[in-house]
Amino acid sequence: MIPTRMVGPPPGMEIGEVVEYTGCEDACSQWKSQRQVSDDADQAEASAQAAYDSARTALLWALAAAVALFAAAVAALNIPVVGQYVASALFAAAAVAAAIAAVLAGQLSAAGTDLAEKGRVAEQARGAEAEARGMVNAKCSAAQARDCLRNPLDPSAGFV
Repeated sequence: MIPTRMVGPPPGMEIGEVVEYTGCEDACSQWKSQRQVSDDADQAEASAQAAYDSARTALLWALAAAVALFAAAVAALNIPVVGQYVASALFAAAAVAAAIAAVLAGQLSAAGTDLAEKGRVAEQARGAEAEARGMVNAKCSAAQARDCLRNPLDPSAGFV
């Protein structure tokens, strides 16, 4: 089974929801919150990409094994006397490898769907972060904006 990680905004806030605050401190606080959501979404997308890559690699190895076992079974048919017995065992192993590849293909499909969803969420989160950053620049003086944007995940840097 492919591991998944739920990612989303803080409770009470939708992804992409930028609330109009009146002051710089509120805008800075919202940007930091959106930045954290964006970072979490990017990490979830990277994790989904790794799961997809792993599933794809496993599928390719299973297909290679199935093809190799099938080729060996066909070649074993040319062995005198015991060839048919060896070939039947190799055909059975090739069938098992093909069945494993079919299961892995389903897992790859699920991983691809998960990756697409995590990518969509990450894109929305990046857009919300950019909008919130624009609000910081609009609501704050240059010095306040610089302090806020300096280190978004450090509460001691600028507004909290």
